[in-house]
Amino acid sequence: LPLLLLAAVAVADDIYGKQGSKPFATDVKVLSEGEKVVYVDKSLKERSFQKDMVGRIEKRRSDVHECLDRLRAAKDAAEIVEIAKWAEGRKFTKAAVESIYEQALAADPRNEAANTALGRVLYKDEWMTPAQKAEREKLDEEADMAGKGLVRFEDQWVTPEDKQKLEQGLRKHDGRWMTPDEIKESEGFTK
Repeated sequence: LPLLLLAAVAVADDIYGKQGSKPFATDVKVLSEGEKVVYVDKSLKERSFQKDMVGRIEKRRSDVHECLDRLRAAKDAAEIVEIAKWAEGRKFTKAAVESIYEQALAADPRNEAANTALGRVLYKDEWMTPAQKAEREKLDEEADMAGKGLVRFEDQWVTPEDKQKLEQGLRKHDGRWMTPDEIKESEGFTK
């Protein structure tokens, strides 16, 4: 039990090299100190230094520790979204903030705030990326037009009969199918 209590009040650290007064890493949480010093920074990714490169580790509480504690204690997607917003304000990396929003979506895939923060859009009651939405809209349009008996010709939807005429180079003018030359002649032009 004392070990668990110690873990609950552990602090984040600054890691200094043997040869300098500037830290290698600040505002981190050291996870282990074996052959390598393994830590988590504001990217929320594990990183490490060889132990023989480390001069000292100064213990102190930082935003990384706070973030990890809050994530561990979060009960639902709404709380996780608030942590993501907090982390963004504390200058965690964009990837770290996005990973927190992804955790919110793991808890509730329909969470509007997390989906919106990740650039997703709602289409037909489903959250997706804008590219997925565009593809879905295209497929829906194709299904709708096919249901109406239309086919695609270049950038338009036409009847299969009209497509045959268009493929022959004909164009509709004044309600009749004509060649481009016939259209010009009907407009008073001559070759």
